[in-house]
Order: sequence, then C-alpha cells, then structure tokens
Amino acid sequence: MLALIDSVLGPITLPESPGRFVVFPNEHGLNAFFESYGVELRNDLVSDGRLNESIAINQGSFVLPIPYRYWPRTKPLEARISGDVGSVVLGWPGSVDLSWPPVSGIEALPLLQASESAVAEEAYFDVTPGEELQFAEASQGSRLMAVALTGPTHDTDSEGGSGAYRMVVVGDSDWLADFLLSRVPENLVLGLNLVDWLAQEDALASIRSKALSPRELIFSSSSHRNMVQYGSILGIPVIFVVVGGLRYARRRRMVAQVYTK
Repeated sequence: MLALIDSVLGPITLPESPGRFVVFPNEHGLNAFFESYGVELRNDLVSDGRLNESIAINQGSFVLPIPYRYWPRTKPLEARISGDVGSVVLGWPGSVDLSWPPVSGIEALPLLQASESAVAEEAYFDVTPGEELQFAEASQGSRLMAVALTGPTHDTDSEGGSGAYRMVVVGDSDWLADFLLSRVPENLVLGLNLVDWLAQEDALASIRSKALSPRELIFSSSSHRNMVQYGSILGIPVIFVVVGGLRYARRRRMVAQVYTK
C-alpha cells in the first residue's frame, strides 16, 4: 500500500487578504490506523529555507524564480527501495515518525528525510512565497518525511505459507502532482520505484534511476543563493562589457597615437 497523507489542506487565498496564501490542518482521522503499524503522523508543516525548489512569481512583465521554503528538497535514505534518486521535492508536507518501542513483527525503514535546516511549524500556516521568515536555530533539524514498512500477513499463500505485506507512508501527496512532476522528474522516478518495491520488483529501481544523477547546489542562506543567482545572470554580461570597453579604449589610444620618423 502506498499511503500519501497530507497534514494540511490548501493553499488557498483569503478574501480579506488577497495575494496571500494559507493552508489549514487536515483532520484526516488516520492517526490511530497508522499507529497500529508503528507510524505517527505529525500535524505539522515542514519547510526548509536552505534546501528547496524555486517557484515562479510574476513581477510585472517578468517571471522571476524565487526560493520557496514550503517545497523542501528531501533525501532518500534507503537506496534498495528508492534506487539512485538523489533528492525529491515535497509540496507543503508534514513529517512522520516511528513509534517507540517498535511494533512487534514490523520492520520500519526511514525513507525520506529533510535536511538539518528544516523547520516543523504547528501554528497558523501562512505559505505566501517570498516571505523572509526567521526561525530559532533550536527549532531547526532533520525531519522524517516518509517510511517503508514490511511485516507478516495473517493470510496464507497458495503454498500454505504466510505472506508478507509492504507499505509506504509519505507525509505529502503533492509530490506526485503534475505541477511538481513537470519541475522535478526525480519525483516520478521515485514514485515508480516505490510501486516496484511494493510489487516486490526491487531490481527495477536501480535500472530506472541510473539516468538521473542530479547535482544539487546547497547555499548557506537566501542571501548567498541570491548572490550566486544574480551574479550568474548579470556577471557574465558585465564581464563582456568591461572587456569590450577596455579593448575599445586601447584601440582609441592606438589610433590617436602620433608616429614620427
């Protein structure tokens, strides 16, 4: 079973606050069911100000990509399930956790993890892009975003033996939505690899993900990211202008120079 559980609903805009986006807690009522398998669904919203995907914002006649902390990039932890996928992007996700002590007979494997700069919010959720939010360093830390479970079933197979089930629980469903799949092809690869693992076709995961080897740029802050981004956009043209200006000035001096015998 592949369970995609949203901790929040939205985002939506409020009539009294046009231009701002908010999400609301999702009262799904599935906590007790998954707790019986040793999985706790957190009613929070995980964001990451350092490792995330950009979102396009209209600025007049221009469309500018800006970092969006509520689309955090997460790292797969179990290569034999996820394949060689380097990272995936979740959309407004919630975290999950493993209960302690673990449920007898169930093997739980951490599957996706947010970075050390991730934050789990549990209050009012304003998710408007472009907001510069400050969080205390103590509130930051890696968060578990998905788990894989295996355990024995009570049914018997055709040969009279007991079978085994497989389950994946992810604290988000938007990571397989079209708007993220078109931006992050690794999401689709991970989704297919999870289906293969659930169908006990584990060997296909490593084959499918060989073509994907993303190289993520990790920045220490949003200022660092902006400096690199705009430096790349403006720096190269400025270099050409400066070099061209120097060559032009040199040619002018050579033309103006008077040669005497």
